Amino acid sequence: MISDASAVLTASPVLDVRDLTIAFRHRAGPVQVVRGVDLSVGHGEIVGLVGESGSGKSIFARAILGTLPRQAEVLEGKIAFSGSDLRRVPPSEVRQLRGDRMALVPQEPMTSLNPALRIGRQLTEVLEVHRPEIGSAARTARAIEMLDLVGVNLPGERLAQYPHQLSGGLRQRVAIAMALICGRVELLIADEPTTALDVTIQAQILDLFVRLQEQQRMSVLLITHDLGVIAQTAQRVAVMYAGELVEVAGVNELFAMPHHPYTRGLLDSLPRGGNAARKSHLPSIEGTVPSPAAPRQGCAFADRCAFRVDICGRRAPMLEATTSGRSVRCHRWQELADRFACRDAVT
Repeated sequence: MISDASAVLTASPVLDVRDLTIAFRHRAGPVQVVRGVDLSVGHGEIVGLVGESGSGKSIFARAILGTLPRQAEVLEGKIAFSGSDLRRVPPSEVRQLRGDRMALVPQEPMTSLNPALRIGRQLTEVLEVHRPEIGSAARTARAIEMLDLVGVNLPGERLAQYPHQLSGGLRQRVAIAMALICGRVELLIADEPTTALDVTIQAQILDLFVRLQEQQRMSVLLITHDLGVIAQTAQRVAVMYAGELVEVAGVNELFAMPHHPYTRGLLDSLPRGGNAARKSHLPSIEGTVPSPAAPRQGCAFADRCAFRVDICGRRAPMLEATTSGRSVRCHRWQELADRFACRDAVT
């Protein structure tokens, strides 16, 4: 687990998202799927964005990259990348940034790699678009260099292969090489990059992310539903629920003392070591994430919360900065933080 995120936040962040609200167009009116999100990623920092499926994580990432689906739109907010508001930048310039200074590693590379093109062609094509001054031989050499950097064995031979000829782990490494091949990525967005991989390969890919981030001093937004992944890689974590951030904290602080009941539930659902843990059922959070189209009054988590009181159903809580440098969206966070701490001390 990486700690001490304070140093990377002293300078202006690479990514600074403020009050971002995203909606899908619907005949009955816009349906908000991301609501007033504030999130920053500092220079050289790995920030984890965690939450259940349907919480709005991936659509948030697509808004940053300028790849929202046609039926979605940003209603309000600011997306600042290296000081420039991407909402005010012409789409052609955003496309040029994407793949050059901003890059994406997708969840399943088979959906992003072209099955009809050889690996070498797909890698060099990125350089043709973003680094046209590089000649053909140099592009091929760069492709081999990147495949070697991300741990692909026999990189020269892989150039002639097609995606279906590679294992899932190798395809993910190719996707990482493709994201970084231009050599000047400032922000890497990794959207569930290990979900489709077995546990052993997951660990290798996460180690690779950390190593590359340290070598290239790039910033990473790591999107996942797995807090275990966050614990291995990130410095800060933002917990998203129903399109809103409910808690933001340093990873060490969040794991040691969660303040929001949803965060507590996610942590409780993680497997624990020991014989007792193997013989018992893992706790779960009852219910599901509410539909974005459902009428909302009060706290979005209220229907699933074991600590709900009357005000939770009547008034939506604000994302409140605490004295410990974190933010939390809960009417009872102070009381519950103490209760969680006491319970953990006993157990």
